Amino acid sequence: MILLSILIPTIKRHDEFFTRLFLELSRQIIPYEGQVEILVDDHETDSTGTKRNRLLERAKGEWLSYIDADDWISNNYVSLLMEAIETDCDCVSLKGMYSVDGKQDGIFEHSLRYKEWKTTTNEVKYERYPTPLNTVRSSVAKQFKFPEITFGEDHAWSKLVHESGLLKKEYYIPEIIYYYNYQSKK
Repeated sequence: MILLSILIPTIKRHDEFFTRLFLELSRQIIPYEGQVEILVDDHETDSTGTKRNRLLERAKGEWLSYIDADDWISNNYVSLLMEAIETDCDCVSLKGMYSVDGKQDGIFEHSLRYKEWKTTTNEVKYERYPTPLNTVRSSVAKQFKFPEITFGEDHAWSKLVHESGLLKKEYYIPEIIYYYNYQSKK
């Protein structure tokens, strides 16, 4: 039984990042054989929203999360998510480091504790309610489609899910497990 689907939309110019990420995920899922699937969509000309929707349709796990191909994860990412979903939560919080062109810019946190997306001067600079990067119960995630655009599709989807009120029970992970790498010269 597949419990977790990890979904990765990618493009050819991210091949080097993707290969490294895929190898790391493959290593981390070994103890969970048959319980975790990794799905990839690398259609070069399609929007990120289109890729996310295709991945959403293909996902067989009871929970799912997206990882952008040019980002990175902690070495205990999968084990922490598997521990979290054992609690039968609706979603899992996500704490990470946001970088711009390889330079750290601040900590982000995606959690039900936030009611809006905002940037602060606090320790957590980027506060967001759950996004596609969070682990979310598939039965909730699949009720909402991404707009077929390349930029901003994540916020639009997040807003729909947030406003639905369907995410009620969150498992909170206080440590940084995701490294978001924004590249201004994509």
